[in-house]
Parts: sequence; structure tokens; C-alpha cells
Amino acid sequence: MEFMEKVRYIGFYDNSEFAKEKRYISLAAVNKMDYISSSIVKAGYNVQIISPSWTANTEGWYDKRTSDLRDGITLTLGSTFGARIKIMKLFRIAWSWIWLFFYLVINVKRGEKIIVYHSLMIDFPIYFAKLLKGFKLILEIEEEYCVVIKQPVLFEWLEKKMISYADYHLLSTDLMREAYSHLNKESIVIHGNYNTQKKTKRKKSNTVSIVYAGIIDSVKAGAFNAIRVAEYLNSSYKISVIGFGDVENIKKLKQEIELLNEISDCKVRYDGEKKGQEYIDYLSNCDIGLSTQIATGEYLKYSFPSKMLSYMSVGLRVVSSNIECVKKSKIGGLVYYYEEDTPESIAKVLQSIDFSDDYDSYKYLDRLNEEFVENIKVMLGVHNNV
Repeated sequence: MEFMEKVRYIGFYDNSEFAKEKRYISLAAVNKMDYISSSIVKAGYNVQIISPSWTANTEGWYDKRTSDLRDGITLTLGSTFGARIKIMKLFRIAWSWIWLFFYLVINVKRGEKIIVYHSLMIDFPIYFAKLLKGFKLILEIEEEYCVVIKQPVLFEWLEKKMISYADYHLLSTDLMREAYSHLNKESIVIHGNYNTQKKTKRKKSNTVSIVYAGIIDSVKAGAFNAIRVAEYLNSSYKISVIGFGDVENIKKLKQEIELLNEISDCKVRYDGEKKGQEYIDYLSNCDIGLSTQIATGEYLKYSFPSKMLSYMSVGLRVVSSNIECVKKSKIGGLVYYYEEDTPESIAKVLQSIDFSDDYDSYKYLDRLNEEFVENIKVMLGVHNNV
């Protein structure tokens, strides 16, 4: 494939080959960046991922490095160093900010379009580099962090400034587009990874297999809401949880599962965290995916439960709380909704699903995939030579 131009993509990123360096990353961010990078390549561009990720190690020096990730995609990471005491940990972050700032000032041309995965932890160097160089900023906003969690006043100011200062937006929800409409920015709504996994096959079973995949915590409570449905289902159903969380929440989940299995015909299990192909294979052997976080909170306007796309990518039906950001989304019409945050309400929806209908998430996601490639091609335009 012949590539026309190079697009720089800024965000916290590293690959597993250098896992010992323990660079600061978010797996969700890496997955989203992988999808968007691949889509940009399909649109005919090279992608250079620029990562200021610092190490979590307590000692050692790690050089700047550049490596090839996939066809048309390279990764450049800044140098970093291990630190033990608080002041050196803060300096380590400042070092990465300074590196990123000077990288952008030296290498990016005025008017060049770059994509930045929005994070409060890199807004400072991006903001000041744009002031100085005048590049065109495509800001990818997965969440408005100061809405989700209360932040210091300086970060609140900076986040609002970055959102308004950007030239273009990549947004995770349609509600974000409505919220930012007064800014008159060209935008694309991209919920997550639209790729499908059609080659996987389910094992035949007489039991309806229900899965919750994601974070295990007591605040959004998605995993706990999922397992409590077992009391209202019979032995024709089984529920499993895969995901990650802190030690206390996982311990609490296991204890509750043990109690539920003593009183319920529908059996529940926790199968740990799954990644990569193991994650895909696990979901492929299920029938229904749950998105059961508590359906209240302002954050729901500014974040999209990307697990839904993971479920749909392997053909699962999806059951969700009746939240506006999902209902108004591009996949909203494919989702089964429950009205109340109660196990009984969720169970009723699960029992109502007809597996003989013409549900086809593959076809729908394939269309969204094609649309995004065309949309990002238009946004990047044809005058981005570097």
C-alpha cells in the first residue's frame, strides 16, 4: 500500500515488547489508539505515535526509542528515568512534559494537523506548543475528566481551554457533540473499536451464557449489578465476570458470588482478567454481554461504555441500563434496555431476548467502520504534508 503523508498522534502508549520499562499507559487508551491508527492507515496515511509515557520503576534510565509497530505505524517514546522519592517523581513527569514540548516545537510545522488523545497529564505541553507553533489540533476526547472527578481549579481551567482551543474534535458520544456545539468545531463521533471478529465460533450449549467484562468497583458497580441478577434467573442461564479491580473489590465480588451460588439456580463465576485473543475467545463463547453500571451521574454524558462494542464485535446481544449516551449513540438501536437499576428489571430484559430474530451486529459495525475511515480521511484533508 502506498501512503501519502504522515499523521502524528500524541498519547500515552507503549507496546508489550518493552513491558519491563513499566511505562505509564491506559490499556483502554492503547486499544482506542490502535483502532484509530489502523483506520488512518486505511485512509492512506502513515501514522507516527508520539508517547511521553514515563516509567513507574524506581530506578534506571530509559532512552528515547523509535520502533515499527505495524504496516504504516511507528512509535516514538521519550526518555524517562526511575524515581523513589516524591520530588523526583514530580520531576520525572516534568521531564516528559519538557521532552514532548520541545519535540513538537522542533518537529511539527505551522498548520500541520496532529491528533492528541486528551489527558490532563499532557495538556500543558500541548497547549503551550500550539501557542508557539500554530499547528492544527485534533483533540480526541474520551471523557471530560473534570466532570467525571473533581479536579484542582487549574486543571478545570486547562481542560476547558484545551477543548475550546482545539481546531477539531474526535468525540466518544453524541451528547458531547451537543454539549460542545456552541464551539462550532468540526467533529467526528467515534464510540470505540468498530472492528469485528467473525472467525470465532461459539461452543454449542443449552445454557444462555451471560458475561460482564470490565472494571470491578463499588462506585459504578457494574460487576455487582450483573451477578445479583442470578437470584431472578433459572438454571437455563449462567453468569460470568471477567475484569480487573483492586484487591478489596475482587475479594468482595468473590464473596458475593459464593453466597449467590448457594441460593440461586443460575450459577455465577469470576474468571479473572482476560486480554488479547484470550479475551476475544472468551466473549465468543457467550450469548449476552452486560453493561450494568449505575445509571446516574453527570459523567454519563461524557463517556461511552466501550465494552458494548467488544460484545457486539463477536456477535453478542447487549443489555444496558437506559442511559442517554447509549440510547442516542450510533449503536443505540441494537441494544436491549432495562428501565430500573434493579436485578429484577435486568432479569426481565434478559428473559425477553429472542435469539431467533435477525440481529446482526457484524453488519452494523462493518458499516460504522467504513464510515469512520471516510470521515477521518476528510478531517485530515489532503494538505498535511510533513
